[in-house]
Amino acid sequence: MDSTTPHTSCHLEGYNIRQRGSNDLLSRGVTRVMSVTASLSLLSRRPRRSSPVHQQASATTDGFAETEAIAAPPTQPASLRRHVLKRLSLVLGLFCLVMELDYRFWSAGSLLVGSGVSLAAASQGGQFVSPSGPNESINDEWIVYACGSELPKRGTVVALDKETTRLRLANGQMVSLTGVYHWQRSEVPFPRFPTAPHFLTVAGDRITGTFRGLDQDRLVWLAAVHSQEAPPWRVPWSALQVVWLIDQPAHVPLHPSEYPWLRNIVNHDVLLLRNGDVLRGVLLENTGADPSDRCTIQLPAGTTRQLTPQQVAAIAFNPALLRMKKVQEPLLLAVLQDGSRLHLRQFRLADQTLHGTTLWGAAVVIPWPQVVGASLLTSAIPRLTDLSAVQVEQQPYLDTVTPLGRHCQPDGRPLELFWSSGKATADWGLALTPRTSLRYQLAGRYRRLEAWVALAPSAAPTSRVRLRLVGDDRSLPLPHDGLLTYGPAQWIQVPLHNAQELTLTVDFASAGEPGAVTLWGWPRLIP
Repeated sequence: MDSTTPHTSCHLEGYNIRQRGSNDLLSRGVTRVMSVTASLSLLSRRPRRSSPVHQQASATTDGFAETEAIAAPPTQPASLRRHVLKRLSLVLGLFCLVMELDYRFWSAGSLLVGSGVSLAAASQGGQFVSPSGPNESINDEWIVYACGSELPKRGTVVALDKETTRLRLANGQMVSLTGVYHWQRSEVPFPRFPTAPHFLTVAGDRITGTFRGLDQDRLVWLAAVHSQEAPPWRVPWSALQVVWLIDQPAHVPLHPSEYPWLRNIVNHDVLLLRNGDVLRGVLLENTGADPSDRCTIQLPAGTTRQLTPQQVAAIAFNPALLRMKKVQEPLLLAVLQDGSRLHLRQFRLADQTLHGTTLWGAAVVIPWPQVVGASLLTSAIPRLTDLSAVQVEQQPYLDTVTPLGRHCQPDGRPLELFWSSGKATADWGLALTPRTSLRYQLAGRYRRLEAWVALAPSAAPTSRVRLRLVGDDRSLPLPHDGLLTYGPAQWIQVPLHNAQELTLTVDFASAGEPGAVTLWGWPRLIP
């Protein structure tokens, strides 16, 4: 969450960042200029055939049959034609040079913005690629948000825990911050949720890695964040929603409850096979054998089927048996380069290594350069979505009422907001359509509300909405008088003055305008 004023930019996807020497770049362009110029120069030097009489004589000399002489139209002098071709060769050569330079800049992921050059990160195969390569530091400057300061601090994060964050400022000064609730690498948006093989827990963890089998009510999983030599995790089935053994297909909803192959299926485990077949039943333990060699499911008819992991695309666990462990202590939601999300207890950063414990008790050690952002989850600094609205009012543009989106858009897609450095995926938030009003009871505990707001990327470029915030029957100030247009997300920081009640409204900009879905990313109440 960059505190600087967002501006319109472009995001290049599908390209890795490469550095190429300027000498090689210019030499290729100059070579193209010379080749085109030489080719056109040869054209300008070819003998000029002034009339068909010359053609007839030449043919006779060479022994070919004579042809009938035809009157030829007048031609331009040879000097004028050579002059035109030379000018044309120069223009085409310069055009090739410009195209060569433009191609190299775009393929390197560079975009000229104003008077500077900014590198746009790329998303390849569900994995975030940094300018210096995978698993390397993207940007050592962090933006740190704390309760005691209205403006975030910038610097290098040296150490952190649930109480204090030590930050080295640009001038070398060391400061200790308390009440920190968000850490964000500068100019690095939160990546999309992973699409590579991963598992999804009840708490919302999304961890990429490699499937190693099912053993004694445990998923055996080698996390991508760990080295190959590290022991695999053993995650209890009661903490898991879905395990994807293959790359997740496109257009899969964010929540498993919206998966087409899981609809109307309750009190069963489900296997989605790679040929599209769906098997429902009860997963059986693979005790006494290599857990990675098969998946065994007992079908409702009582028969059992054994399948190899190469036959299975995804495993969904019985939702009736899922259990989410409630933790009273603060949690750190860490966001990794490849899009993985992981909740950690007893977390601390020391020596550029993030240590912590997962919600199922596994010890985790993550290199700090792999972390692109983090958020503190605690009841002392709640998310707006942690509170339940005491009143919800909706007056749609037409007769159809669009449901509210909580942590996702109404159609099930993630909350993706435009940023100056690309699209950022919010881990929590709201998606509201005009006209929608939500009323919350705050009990006078909070000083301000912070959030990133933007229209959904699918909205029309001419879309507009009007935002309104009312605290204790008093209108609260908003940028541009609450008028929100299509473009990069805007960071709003609204003083609540310890209001007892807050009403949040997304309204039509004017009569007759349909508006668009409005995304509220990372909304937080600051005490």
